[in-house]
Amino acid sequence: MKRTALIAMLGILLAFGAAGVSHGGTISGGSGWFSWTAGSLNEDNSPFWDGKSLDASKTNIGYLLNGSLGVGTPGYYGNASGGATTFTFTRESTDAQAGLLIEIAGWKNINEFGWYNTSGMASEVIFKGGDSAPKSAYFTPSEHYGFYFKTGGGNTYYTGGNANQFAVFSPDHKSTYYLGMEDTPFDSSDKDFNDMVVKISAVPEPCTMFLVGSGLIGLAACRRRFKRS
Repeated sequence: MKRTALIAMLGILLAFGAAGVSHGGTISGGSGWFSWTAGSLNEDNSPFWDGKSLDASKTNIGYLLNGSLGVGTPGYYGNASGGATTFTFTRESTDAQAGLLIEIAGWKNINEFGWYNTSGMASEVIFKGGDSAPKSAYFTPSEHYGFYFKTGGGNTYYTGGNANQFAVFSPDHKSTYYLGMEDTPFDSSDKDFNDMVVKISAVPEPCTMFLVGSGLIGLAACRRRFKRS
Protein backbone atom coordinates (compact mmCIF):
# COMPACT_ATOMS: atom_id res chain seq x y z
CA MET A 1 0.00 0.00 0.00
CA LYS A 2 2.82 2.41 0.80
CA ARG A 3 4.40 1.97 -2.65
CA THR A 4 1.07 2.59 -4.41
CA ALA A 5 0.46 5.69 -2.32
CA LEU A 6 3.91 7.00 -3.18
CA ILE A 7 3.31 6.51 -6.90
CA ALA A 8 -0.08 8.23 -6.67
CA MET A 9 1.32 11.20 -4.79
CA LEU A 10 4.23 11.46 -7.24
CA GLY A 11 1.77 11.61 -10.13
CA ILE A 12 -0.18 14.40 -8.47
CA LEU A 13 2.96 16.39 -7.66
CA LEU A 14 4.18 16.05 -11.25
CA ALA A 15 0.80 17.20 -12.53
CA PHE A 16 0.72 20.31 -10.40
CA GLY A 17 4.34 21.00 -11.17
CA ALA A 18 3.61 20.88 -14.88
CA ALA A 19 0.54 23.10 -14.43
CA GLY A 20 2.69 25.65 -12.66
CA VAL A 21 4.82 26.31 -15.75
CA SER A 22 1.89 26.97 -18.06
CA HIS A 23 2.03 30.70 -18.73
CA GLY A 24 -0.36 33.06 -20.43
CA GLY A 25 2.55 34.53 -22.37
CA THR A 26 5.66 36.61 -21.68
CA ILE A 27 4.89 40.32 -21.93
CA SER A 28 7.35 42.79 -23.40
CA GLY A 29 7.47 46.40 -24.50
CA GLY A 30 7.43 48.42 -21.28
CA SER A 31 9.98 48.93 -18.56
CA GLY A 32 8.30 46.89 -15.83
CA TRP A 33 5.54 46.36 -13.33
CA PHE A 34 4.24 49.01 -10.94
CA SER A 35 2.32 48.54 -7.72
CA TRP A 36 -0.69 50.40 -6.35
CA THR A 37 -3.04 50.17 -3.40
CA ALA A 38 -6.77 50.49 -2.96
CA GLY A 39 -6.13 53.57 -0.85
CA SER A 40 -4.38 55.29 -3.77
CA LEU A 41 -7.52 55.23 -5.94
CA ASN A 42 -8.87 58.77 -6.15
CA GLU A 43 -9.87 59.27 -9.82
CA ASP A 44 -7.13 61.85 -10.47
CA ASN A 45 -5.71 60.20 -13.64
CA SER A 46 -2.62 59.05 -11.76
CA PRO A 47 -1.86 56.30 -12.63
CA PHE A 48 -3.08 56.94 -16.15
CA TRP A 49 -5.95 54.43 -15.75
CA ASP A 50 -7.35 55.99 -12.53
CA GLY A 51 -9.74 58.36 -14.25
CA LYS A 52 -13.11 59.67 -13.09
CA SER A 53 -15.57 57.57 -15.05
CA LEU A 54 -18.49 59.29 -16.76
CA ASP A 55 -20.50 56.10 -16.23
CA ALA A 56 -20.66 56.25 -12.44
CA SER A 57 -18.48 57.17 -9.49
CA LYS A 58 -15.70 54.73 -8.63
CA THR A 59 -16.13 52.42 -11.62
CA ASN A 60 -12.75 52.71 -13.32
CA ILE A 61 -10.63 49.60 -13.86
CA GLY A 62 -8.90 49.93 -10.49
CA TYR A 63 -12.15 49.97 -8.53
CA LEU A 64 -13.50 47.05 -10.58
CA LEU A 65 -10.42 44.88 -10.04
CA ASN A 66 -10.36 45.57 -6.32
CA GLY A 67 -14.15 45.36 -6.01
CA SER A 68 -16.64 43.38 -8.07
CA LEU A 69 -13.99 41.33 -9.93
CA GLY A 70 -12.33 40.26 -6.68
CA VAL A 71 -8.78 40.42 -8.06
CA GLY A 72 -7.36 42.84 -5.51
CA THR A 73 -4.59 45.23 -6.56
CA PRO A 74 -2.49 43.43 -9.19
CA GLY A 75 0.52 45.25 -10.60
CA TYR A 76 0.14 47.18 -13.85
CA TYR A 77 2.61 47.27 -16.74
CA GLY A 78 4.03 50.61 -17.80
CA ASN A 79 6.95 52.73 -18.93
CA ALA A 80 9.72 54.11 -16.73
CA SER A 81 7.44 56.70 -15.13
CA GLY A 82 4.56 54.29 -14.62
CA GLY A 83 2.68 55.72 -17.59
CA ALA A 84 0.98 53.84 -20.40
CA THR A 85 3.13 51.70 -22.66
CA THR A 86 2.78 49.55 -25.74
CA PHE A 87 3.12 45.82 -25.16
CA THR A 88 3.00 42.48 -26.95
CA PHE A 89 3.41 38.82 -25.95
CA THR A 90 5.55 35.82 -26.73
CA ARG A 91 3.49 32.63 -26.61
CA GLU A 92 4.31 30.22 -23.77
CA SER A 93 1.61 27.58 -24.33
CA THR A 94 -0.25 26.63 -27.50
CA ASP A 95 -3.76 27.64 -26.44
CA ALA A 96 -5.07 30.46 -24.32
CA GLN A 97 -8.41 31.39 -22.83
CA ALA A 98 -10.06 34.79 -22.88
CA GLY A 99 -12.83 35.85 -20.56
CA LEU A 100 -15.06 38.83 -21.33
CA LEU A 101 -15.66 40.13 -17.80
CA ILE A 102 -17.25 43.56 -18.07
CA GLU A 103 -18.37 46.04 -20.71
CA ILE A 104 -19.46 49.51 -19.63
CA ALA A 105 -19.72 51.34 -22.93
CA GLY A 106 -22.30 52.83 -25.25
CA TRP A 107 -20.69 50.83 -28.07
CA LYS A 108 -20.65 47.52 -26.20
CA ASN A 109 -22.81 45.92 -28.92
CA ILE A 110 -20.36 47.06 -31.60
CA ASN A 111 -16.87 46.90 -30.06
CA GLU A 112 -14.71 43.95 -31.10
CA PHE A 113 -11.70 42.32 -29.42
CA GLY A 114 -9.17 39.90 -30.87
CA TRP A 115 -5.52 38.95 -31.22
CA TYR A 116 -3.11 39.77 -34.03
CA ASN A 117 0.19 38.42 -35.29
CA THR A 118 2.87 41.08 -34.79
CA SER A 119 4.57 39.82 -37.97
CA GLY A 120 2.25 40.73 -40.81
CA MET A 121 -0.67 41.91 -38.62
CA ALA A 122 -3.00 39.01 -39.50
CA SER A 123 -5.77 39.01 -36.91
CA GLU A 124 -8.55 36.86 -35.48
CA VAL A 125 -11.70 37.87 -33.61
CA ILE A 126 -12.15 36.62 -30.04
CA PHE A 127 -15.19 38.63 -28.95
CA LYS A 128 -17.38 40.28 -31.57
CA GLY A 129 -19.92 43.04 -31.20
CA GLY A 130 -23.04 41.71 -29.52
CA ASP A 131 -21.18 39.27 -27.25
CA SER A 132 -22.21 39.93 -23.68
CA ALA A 133 -20.27 39.53 -20.45
CA PRO A 134 -19.61 37.11 -18.94
CA LYS A 135 -18.37 35.02 -21.85
CA SER A 136 -15.31 32.85 -22.44
CA ALA A 137 -13.48 31.79 -25.58
CA TYR A 138 -10.36 29.86 -26.55
CA PHE A 139 -7.80 31.01 -29.09
CA THR A 140 -4.46 29.82 -30.47
CA PRO A 141 -2.16 32.80 -31.05
CA SER A 142 0.98 32.99 -33.14
CA GLU A 143 4.36 32.84 -31.42
CA HIS A 144 4.53 36.64 -31.17
CA TYR A 145 1.21 38.36 -30.79
CA GLY A 146 -0.74 41.25 -29.36
CA PHE A 147 -4.38 42.22 -28.96
CA TYR A 148 -6.53 44.65 -30.90
CA PHE A 149 -9.66 46.57 -29.96
CA LYS A 150 -11.96 47.69 -32.80
CA THR A 151 -14.46 50.27 -31.62
CA GLY A 152 -17.85 51.53 -32.64
CA GLY A 153 -16.19 54.83 -33.45
CA GLY A 154 -14.39 53.24 -36.39
CA ASN A 155 -10.94 53.06 -34.79
CA THR A 156 -8.82 49.95 -34.32
CA TYR A 157 -6.24 50.05 -31.53
CA TYR A 158 -3.33 47.65 -31.07
CA THR A 159 -1.49 46.83 -27.84
CA GLY A 160 1.78 47.11 -29.73
CA GLY A 161 1.01 50.53 -31.19
CA ASN A 162 -1.59 52.46 -29.18
CA ALA A 163 -0.31 52.55 -25.61
CA ASN A 164 -2.88 54.93 -24.16
CA GLN A 165 -5.87 52.78 -25.11
CA PHE A 166 -4.90 49.79 -22.95
CA ALA A 167 -4.11 49.13 -19.31
CA VAL A 168 -2.79 45.67 -18.44
CA PHE A 169 -2.61 44.15 -14.97
CA SER A 170 -1.33 40.82 -13.65
CA PRO A 171 -1.31 39.25 -10.17
CA ASP A 172 1.79 37.12 -10.96
CA HIS A 173 3.21 38.88 -14.05
CA LYS A 174 3.24 35.67 -16.12
CA SER A 175 0.18 33.42 -16.21
CA THR A 176 -2.88 35.68 -15.98
CA TYR A 177 -3.48 39.14 -17.39
CA TYR A 178 -6.37 41.60 -17.15
CA LEU A 179 -6.81 44.09 -19.99
CA GLY A 180 -8.87 47.25 -19.55
CA MET A 181 -9.65 49.27 -22.67
CA GLU A 182 -10.78 52.74 -23.76
CA ASP A 183 -12.94 52.84 -26.89
CA THR A 184 -12.56 56.59 -27.50
CA PRO A 185 -9.25 58.39 -28.17
CA PHE A 186 -7.34 58.73 -24.91
CA ASP A 187 -7.04 62.51 -24.88
CA SER A 188 -10.82 62.94 -25.09
CA SER A 189 -11.77 59.91 -22.98
CA ASP A 190 -12.68 59.64 -19.29
CA LYS A 191 -9.66 57.36 -18.76
CA ASP A 192 -11.57 54.72 -16.81
CA PHE A 193 -10.57 51.69 -18.98
CA ASN A 194 -13.83 49.88 -18.28
CA ASP A 195 -15.27 49.96 -21.82
CA MET A 196 -14.15 46.35 -22.09
CA VAL A 197 -12.31 44.27 -19.50
CA VAL A 198 -10.87 40.93 -20.60
CA LYS A 199 -8.99 38.24 -18.68
CA ILE A 200 -6.30 36.28 -20.52
CA SER A 201 -4.92 33.01 -19.14
CA ALA A 202 -3.14 29.89 -20.37
CA VAL A 203 -4.84 26.59 -21.08
CA PRO A 204 -2.90 23.67 -19.52
CA GLU A 205 -1.01 21.56 -22.04
CA PRO A 206 -2.49 18.08 -22.80
CA CYS A 207 0.43 16.42 -20.97
CA THR A 208 -0.50 18.39 -17.86
CA MET A 209 -4.05 17.13 -18.00
CA PHE A 210 -2.77 13.58 -18.53
CA LEU A 211 -0.56 13.83 -15.47
CA VAL A 212 -3.41 15.19 -13.39
CA GLY A 213 -5.63 12.32 -14.51
CA SER A 214 -2.88 9.77 -13.90
CA GLY A 215 -2.30 11.08 -10.40
CA LEU A 216 -5.99 10.97 -9.53
CA ILE A 217 -6.37 7.45 -10.94
CA GLY A 218 -3.39 6.30 -8.90
CA LEU A 219 -4.82 7.86 -5.80
CA ALA A 220 -8.16 6.12 -6.38
CA ALA A 221 -6.41 2.77 -6.80
CA CYS A 222 -4.53 3.37 -3.58
CA ARG A 223 -7.73 4.08 -1.71
CA ARG A 224 -9.37 0.89 -3.03
CA ARG A 225 -6.39 -1.21 -2.00
CA PHE A 226 -6.34 0.41 1.40
CA LYS A 227 -10.02 -0.40 1.91
CA ARG A 228 -9.47 -4.07 0.95
CA SER A 229 -6.64 -4.40 3.45
